[in-house]
Amino acid sequence: MAKQLMTHEVTLSNKQDYFITDWSTRKTYQNLFKLGKLFAPMSSALTEALQGGERLSEVVPGVLLFVCEELDDRGFEKLFALITEDVTGAGGVGKLDMDDLEPHEVLEILTKCLEHYYKSFFGKALNQVKELVQEALKVASLDSQLNRNKS
Repeated sequence: MAKQLMTHEVTLSNKQDYFITDWSTRKTYQNLFKLGKLFAPMSSALTEALQGGERLSEVVPGVLLFVCEELDDRGFEKLFALITEDVTGAGGVGKLDMDDLEPHEVLEILTKCLEHYYKSFFGKALNQVKELVQEALKVASLDSQLNRNKS
């Protein structure tokens, strides 16, 4: 039996209420991988820069150029539509339309949606993924040791 999808109210700085309907687990993962294609390269570049001692002033322009290339030609509209597909407009009426929001409110609703849809993933699931990888590494190490002992 499929779980009941709930709707949650959020209020933006414009004092309007919007309603975010939960995504199914399947949809959460499908969209995670779509979003990952955009965010992973940015995260990787920034993390490498911070760990490698590079100056952010040299790395950030390249990251911004990547984002701009990915989001031009209606890419931002597609991203907005993907993330807000299950959000109703102000007061719970109709479909959320980007043109009904101020530019800062667009980013605000995107942030609220991402927090809502992925907080349990990043809070719980990433720890589970980490544990799974650690166990897999233990098995791989044991397997490697057994193979060496056979030689």
